[in-house]
Amino acid sequence: MSISTRRSQNGFTLIELLVVIAIIAILAVVLFPVFAKAREKARQTYCASNLKQIILALLQYEQDNDETTIPFQMVDPDWGVSQNYSQIRWWPALYPYIKSDAVLRCPSATNNGVVIGHYNQQAYVFNADIIRSTQVWGGTWNANGKISQVAAPASCVFLLEWESTNTPREISSGDFDWTMAHYKTDGGAQLQYQAMIRHTDGSNFGFVDGHVKWARPDQFSRDDNPLATDGKPYWFAPLREK
Repeated sequence: MSISTRRSQNGFTLIELLVVIAIIAILAVVLFPVFAKAREKARQTYCASNLKQIILALLQYEQDNDETTIPFQMVDPDWGVSQNYSQIRWWPALYPYIKSDAVLRCPSATNNGVVIGHYNQQAYVFNADIIRSTQVWGGTWNANGKISQVAAPASCVFLLEWESTNTPREISSGDFDWTMAHYKTDGGAQLQYQAMIRHTDGSNFGFVDGHVKWARPDQFSRDDNPLATDGKPYWFAPLREK
């Protein structure tokens, strides 16, 4: 038997090659979603670590300031921008406790550019209902809330994920309610809703007691009434009892 004949007998036929390619394609279809889910899980964990660091900084700030939450308006003359309410962010108050703006970035956010000062592009926002002296209808925007006012700290959200482009300083339960009610019809609400489901149909939430957990946005009450009993396990209202 010649050498060329032996080589011909040891090679793959066209049908065998097609079978191998088909098997590889099937494995790719099966495994790629698994890999994508594992990657997103890693991103979710990284994001949760960011929120945990911010929550700890918030709690440290309050311990150093007679249990007072971060201010609604934080004036810092070093920013080099006009100081008005639309340009002032809560982040500078926490910077001495973390000293890195990297924690403002979520790896799954659509825009992770961070500019401290004008149009601060961050992936997380603060619960505005906590910073007022009383509940939404009686409080003032410039008043600093007391952490001791929160009746159920394990159920009251402190920080949540949000669209990073032109992120506001804080959002209230009213902002959350509007987003949940209009995300199917309004482009802006759709962007914010996407931020709240960026980690496999949910996102990370930081709570007043300091813990961080993944949850779906529909698990949070859209009612800012502290006496509301809509059956939701989490809420924005600091005065709501369990």
